[in-house]
Amino acid sequence: MIKALQIRAHVLQLIGLQEESVRVSREALALSTSAGHRLSMAVSRLRLGKALHAMGALEEALVHLQGALEDFEALDIPQGRAVALDEIADIHLARGQLDEALRIRRDEELPLYARIGEVQGLVISRTKVAMTLLARNAPGDREEAARLLRLSYADAERLQLPQAEQIRKVQQEHGLPPEDPPPRP
Repeated sequence: MIKALQIRAHVLQLIGLQEESVRVSREALALSTSAGHRLSMAVSRLRLGKALHAMGALEEALVHLQGALEDFEALDIPQGRAVALDEIADIHLARGQLDEALRIRRDEELPLYARIGEVQGLVISRTKVAMTLLARNAPGDREEAARLLRLSYADAERLQLPQAEQIRKVQQEHGLPPEDPPPRP
């Protein structure tokens, strides 16, 4: 029953019915909590946080995403932790808290993806860091963004990931070199 509700909430979110997704996610969370099933609680909190985020209810979304993160940490599920961290960083980004979004991605999310060998997660996370650096535009940010995009593009191209084309587009839109510059003599 809980799994079916979680799937329904996910589908509702995908088709843009956020309020309905929130309602179904709350129902799944209540059942998971009653059953004392921590994994179902984590997944339900994550789904609820994502739907609330999509609706613009950032504070409540953050509460549920932090709860999901704690559950995934307690269950030692690194992939779930990485997804929760990604959503939490996205909320900070939506609030205009670029430094906090960068800290979460650099210090927590990227090392986690590297540790579990999740290359697609690394590609996406590096690209998000690069985009945030370009938005922040502090001294050195452009160069760091260019470096991260080159790394992401190389991995995406090597693994034939669909993100390769998007990364190349970002490089072009921002006038960033697609390859490392030649060494200085």
